[in-house]
Amino acid sequence: MTAAYDGFDPAEAARLLHGFAWSELADWAVELAKPRLGAGGEDARRAGATLAYALEVTLRLLHPVMPFVTEELDRALTGVETITLGPWPAERPGDVDPGAEAGMADLQEAIVALRRFRAEHRVPTASRPRLVVVAADQGQADLFRAEADSLRRLARLEDVEVATAAPTTPNAKLLAGRAELYLPLEGLLDLDEERARLERELAALDAERTRAEAKLANPAFLEKAPAPVVAKARERLAEVDEALAKVRAQQVELSGAR
Repeated sequence: MTAAYDGFDPAEAARLLHGFAWSELADWAVELAKPRLGAGGEDARRAGATLAYALEVTLRLLHPVMPFVTEELDRALTGVETITLGPWPAERPGDVDPGAEAGMADLQEAIVALRRFRAEHRVPTASRPRLVVVAADQGQADLFRAEADSLRRLARLEDVEVATAAPTTPNAKLLAGRAELYLPLEGLLDLDEERARLERELAALDAERTRAEAKLANPAFLEKAPAPVVAKARERLAEVDEALAKVRAQQVELSGAR
């Protein structure tokens, strides 16, 4: 942020702040802290103090591009008459914790992978499957045990088990960074119907890809069509290839299920 402002690039500063405030702070930090805040006690006080500090720093960083809104919010948060009297935020010794960042990345990847599986395979919102995690090492296993409640709540799971080997029951295998995630499929999906749906989707995409390739291989089309039309056809072919890769990945996820 400081480098962007020093380089007179407020657009880059605003882009960085938007990504941090909406994603890291609101989507992750606040959601993960909610159970701790609700439980009360010393841990809730620490979580609340950390969130308040993060919000105050974010408001100070935002102030050059959103002066009036941040002035009002900071006054409500801190009681200080004006945000302009405070110091510009600076990195402090000990602020960077590579171990905590790596653990958070593992947790985020697992939750995102589970949410994506639910969305892509149209798992009903009411379904609460069990999750089995095979961690890459002891440190990661400890992380998933400690954050089991967060996994359950944010990925809509019934239970989280950290195991040393994959389950033998029918399951879908997801990869999240270094961890392997297994969702037992009994009662979660109609496997035959899901496989048939993916086959139909794959066939439709393959047919569209064949048509798109034939068009782009036609010299008459390339010579006579306006450049924007040719570019659009190439973009659509790339989109179809991306969709094909996604469907094939979904098929792989179900390939080990019976």
